[in-house]
Amino acid sequence: MTAVCLIKGDDPSLLADAVQTAIEAELDGDDRSFALEELGAAEEFVLGSVVDAARTPPMFTSRRVLVVRDIGRFTSDDAAPLIEYLGDPEPTSSIILVAGGGQISQKLLNAVKKAGQIVDAGAPSGKARLPWITARLRDAPLKFDAAAGHLISDNLG
Repeated sequence: MTAVCLIKGDDPSLLADAVQTAIEAELDGDDRSFALEELGAAEEFVLGSVVDAARTPPMFTSRRVLVVRDIGRFTSDDAAPLIEYLGDPEPTSSIILVAGGGQISQKLLNAVKKAGQIVDAGAPSGKARLPWITARLRDAPLKFDAAAGHLISDNLG
């Protein structure tokens, strides 16, 4: 279980995939209706309420997973309770922060780096792009050959 994970990326589809992968990994089979709480862009909340939820022991599950979307909308001052929490996180809670909403506070980024991990959900560039596309095509429900992978890579840049 990771105390905190920040997921960032420019492509909404890749970002959503990475968030779902992180949620499933953190739930580790626990019932999402009891263990998962998602706070999104449409909701008004303060990060202090996220900290309160993270400090609350899980009920009917072994862990609590909190997803906070559009974390960039919070200033450093707004993020102060979360930054303080990340100095001593609860072992039964995991917070998944999803980029968006603006520039993420450098103080929050530093706290996340110390307490957890930052995941870049973007597609790689340069020479790493073709193997990444090939791997994704291999896992796709449709079957593509290597030539198709090259064509897709060439068209996507």
